Amino acid sequence: MSTTQLVQDILDSDEGFRKQFDKNDPSYHGGDTTVVRTGGASVPKGMEAHANWQDLPETAPAAPVDYGPEVARLMALRSNYDQLKKTMTGLPMAVDLISKGSQKLKTDPLVNTDDARAKIEEQIKQDEAKRDKAIADIKSVMEPITDPDMDEMKATIQELIDQSMGAREMDKEKCFDWASAIKRVQQTIFAQMKKLLQDIKDEKKKATAK
Repeated sequence: MSTTQLVQDILDSDEGFRKQFDKNDPSYHGGDTTVVRTGGASVPKGMEAHANWQDLPETAPAAPVDYGPEVARLMALRSNYDQLKKTMTGLPMAVDLISKGSQKLKTDPLVNTDDARAKIEEQIKQDEAKRDKAIADIKSVMEPITDPDMDEMKATIQELIDQSMGAREMDKEKCFDWASAIKRVQQTIFAQMKKLLQDIKDEKKKATAK
């Protein structure tokens, strides 16, 4: 097919498309002159039996099933673990930026003016503020959780929080090791959430069997 023919075909196709919406053209709406009624009164062909759909009674949404206090407790606990896992994502990002900024101040030969050093120092302080907020968020979610499986995890998280306060002294290797420890905690939380989900399913089965 030549380019000229291709262009002509495109123009013809476009013209045909536009004619469908031109009220003065015979092909307007495919030649169907039926007036479309508004307000939901128009019924498609084959569905005439449902023309009075507006008169049908509304079906009330089903009430949530009450599986008892134990299921409610487990679901709330699982939600708390999920929130904790998500909240912890902000801390490694801030610590990594603090570590990189600090190492740049110490080792980058291009940072050789007071102005350049001041800019990096200001950025580090901003990242430290983000770290401190992340720590506060983690504690606000973690501390209210009352679960025996959480006790050891709380101690580990607190230790990692304490270590994060020394982010300026972390080199690349130490920062990687610290971030890996955070990731292991998140994996432990995920495993705990998976266990709780199974506990919830088991409790629901018990409740419905009564």
